[in-house]
Amino acid sequence: MQFKHLSKPPGNSRSLLTISMLRIIKLAMLMLFFTCTQVNANGISNPPIQVRGKITNQKGEAVQNVSVLIAGSQVGTTTDNEGRYSITVPSNTASLVISSVGFKTITVKVGSQTEINVSLDDDVSGLND
Repeated sequence: MQFKHLSKPPGNSRSLLTISMLRIIKLAMLMLFFTCTQVNANGISNPPIQVRGKITNQKGEAVQNVSVLIAGSQVGTTTDNEGRYSITVPSNTASLVISSVGFKTITVKVGSQTEINVSLDDDVSGLND
């Protein structure tokens, strides 16, 4: 039995292999990036936003137990005894629905705001003399 000595292929095969592997790794990382990124209809990623604020009445007094809901969902919170709240909304396209007994309901678009303070107007339409 005779063994033949295998010679190296012409050129630098090691650098070609390294370049090919780097291209495959770059492609895999790019695919992973696009798979893991949440993209809206405009092609822009909208991360969750922490929104805080204070709810007051027309006199500037804090209103407690006000409902602060993310519009179109059942996710929400209520204000504390100082009228303060904190809620995480899914993106800057969300709106908050703010309501309490005896006050008019208000809907506020979050946009780029991280602090939303609201003054509630009395709802006198349901009151009788």
